[in-house]
Amino acid sequence: RAKAPARPALLQRIAALPVLLVWSAMVFALFTEAGDAVLVSQAEYHALLLGPWLLLAAAAGFGIALWRRYRRGAAGRAAYAGMAVVSLACMSVSITMFLNGASGDGGSVSPPPPPQYFHEQVVFDGVGDTGYVTYRIPGIVVTPGGVALAYCEARESYSDWGKIDVCMKRSRDGGDTWGERVTLFSGRDDTVNNPVMIAERGSETVHFLYNTNYNRAFYRKSLNAGATWSKTVELTPVFEAFRKTYPWKVIAFGPGHGIQLANGRLIVPVWLSPGGGRDGHHPQHSSTLYSDDGGVSWRAGAMVSGIGEPGMGEPVAVELADGSVMLNMRNEIFDSDRVYRTVSTSRDGSRGWSQPAQDRGLPDAVCFGSLHRYDDRTILFSNVHRDLKIDWRLTFFKLWGPREPLGIRASFDDGKTWPVARIYQTREGGYSDIFAHRGLIYALYEQGWEKRNKYRTARLRLARFNLAWVKDQR
Repeated sequence: RAKAPARPALLQRIAALPVLLVWSAMVFALFTEAGDAVLVSQAEYHALLLGPWLLLAAAAGFGIALWRRYRRGAAGRAAYAGMAVVSLACMSVSITMFLNGASGDGGSVSPPPPPQYFHEQVVFDGVGDTGYVTYRIPGIVVTPGGVALAYCEARESYSDWGKIDVCMKRSRDGGDTWGERVTLFSGRDDTVNNPVMIAERGSETVHFLYNTNYNRAFYRKSLNAGATWSKTVELTPVFEAFRKTYPWKVIAFGPGHGIQLANGRLIVPVWLSPGGGRDGHHPQHSSTLYSDDGGVSWRAGAMVSGIGEPGMGEPVAVELADGSVMLNMRNEIFDSDRVYRTVSTSRDGSRGWSQPAQDRGLPDAVCFGSLHRYDDRTILFSNVHRDLKIDWRLTFFKLWGPREPLGIRASFDDGKTWPVARIYQTREGGYSDIFAHRGLIYALYEQGWEKRNKYRTARLRLARFNLAWVKDQR
């Protein structure tokens, strides 16, 4: 009789496993480098979704093979032990992944009792919207008269480079109710990005700046808290001044909001890039634009860092007690134990920036964070409250982790330490911008993900709370 074809030995099958893993890693690395961040995030999502089931199936397969060999007496004790260990290991890891996936409560922070205050509502909702699939890159300012302006990118696709408009909603009662969505600028076939506003002190004047296609800059002004706006003025020639020291291909404001100093100077944080990386935005380096005549003319500040130096982008600004300006930047310097925010200061907010330093009190998840002065002794900072450890997953695969939970931190010594912190959104966050007015803190933030994809946010929510709520660190 002809012999039956020999089956692969157990060791051969086990040896094939590393080959499969290496091949999968290479494919994933290719997606990471060649695709955009959305593709990478989807790969993460499906890996987490299917991984436990695949491990459970592997555990069952090894268990069945062990039982059959035991019945036939076809293997020695060492083989039995090896198969049992592999089966139990697969079972253990799959159960752990199942439990971790079900551990989130899916809820938001419940309102605390008076005199604390917490309230939230949806301002822009992409779910079921026939015009846009997502609203991203939020910003919020409140005028001295109490008019709140919430603004963002309104996107017809999930891409940073897709068809994007800039939209705004206006509230005349401090955020209790909101008017209809208004399109501040329509990109038509262009991308419109990184809207930034500045609410002046002592008047209802609001300044509005934005970019198109990441290579042009524009400015408008409102004298009546955003009810009407001036004609558009192009500011791209101001950015051309940077070319003397920085050959940029990409320019962008903030995002978030800018500030007005006590001396009246308007400051808008900006970042520039030579146009590298898989998204064409890296590395990023920060600076400011400033105006000393109420927005009539603008000038370029000095670069905080330049070509060949570590990348730091998406800066936010705050005036310190001595009148100097501190920039707080999203950091992509991966030479420490984890990722931290980076800060630099300038006497006037335009030149003489200090050597950028990591703020060990502000761990970062490589996400935009917002900075704002609450009162004479308090500065607030909002961002993802997650320690992002620097390991092979981050450096090789650029897996920056989920953007959750979102929290607020408070400093009472001009940003030297951050002793108070509280979470205001436990699940599925993203970019956030904060503002303070008459003791109330406004946090407009991205929330809700499609299939756990942090780049496909569903809506922009507004949380309003007071400092007493923040200090009650539950």
